[in-house]
Amino acid sequence: MSRPKLLPPLDDGALSEGGAESLQAVIDQVDTAAIGEPAFRLVITGTGPTLVTDDGTVNAPLAALAP
Repeated sequence: MSRPKLLPPLDDGALSEGGAESLQAVIDQVDTAAIGEPAFRLVITGTGPTLVTDDGTVNAPLAALAP
């Protein structure tokens, strides 16, 4: 019986950065003068650490949302 091949780990940093850029693009489309700035920005990833980027975006794995 052969062992299954493991996939290489994903670069969570690159994925988080892309998620933060996409989130900012959405925020840029919102009329913040009418409804105000977002209270915070959160990018949810599959895995990885919880961290705050230089621009204040919180990156957190899905498991961090568990009660």
